Amino acid sequence: MFLFRLEGYVHQLTGVKGAINNSSIKFFKCKVQTSEDAAVHAVCYSPEKRLPLLQAFQKKSVKITGIKRKHDDDYQIPKTAQIKQKSSINFPYNKSSATNLMDVKDVLTATLYQQVDMKVKVILKPETKHKVIVNGKTKYNVECLVANETGSMKLTLWEEAIEKVQVGKSYTVPLSKHASENLC
Repeated sequence: MFLFRLEGYVHQLTGVKGAINNSSIKFFKCKVQTSEDAAVHAVCYSPEKRLPLLQAFQKKSVKITGIKRKHDDDYQIPKTAQIKQKSSINFPYNKSSATNLMDVKDVLTATLYQQVDMKVKVILKPETKHKVIVNGKTKYNVECLVANETGSMKLTLWEEAIEKVQVGKSYTVPLSKHASENLC
């Protein structure tokens, strides 16, 4: 497999999380601004790699070598990757790279597995929760109708999010574009 190099600024660095289907698998995500107006997503399954990225987080440039390309703008930082702060880079820090804010019409056409944020108003939220068995555990969800000035779409709320969301209120929602539907 061909290994890549990324140089840029670190944005949206998450904390270390456990995978939904196996909590012993730990990972974190981030976004790397690779030019003045472009950024890519990266995931890392080696929690010890988070500290060098945290040190470069916001306004310090970084060079990551030995990473794997998973999809168009998605990369994986393996345990063997090298992460070093760079003293200079040929483009400025762009704070708009720290967000993926999209309209509903853009979310509906986003590429598969793309991480996006959207600002929407909750139009309809049924009172009845759907019982779903996920990996042998009982979970609950509700399918809401959300909209903004560009369109409307179904949004599935899971567990704690069900009670936090109210009809008529607006929210900025982080989403991961999945094959079947958008989940929150």
